[in-house]
Amino acid sequence: MQKALLMTPYEPSDNELSVLMHDVATEAKRKAVIVKKQLRESIVFEIQKARLKLHVMKA
Repeated sequence: MQKALLMTPYEPSDNELSVLMHDVATEAKRKAVIVKKQLRESIVFEIQKARLKLHVMKA
């Protein structure tokens, strides 16, 4: 992601704002993919734990 300096004395152009919004959206999508993967892995892990607990209780 490009680093945009927003603490400048001038208003950003439409093009600069467009680039910034695109960069922010790209970064948000990248992070969302990572979090979704972590969530899926966590769900699988919790299901495995529950199945193991159920198996131990049956024995």
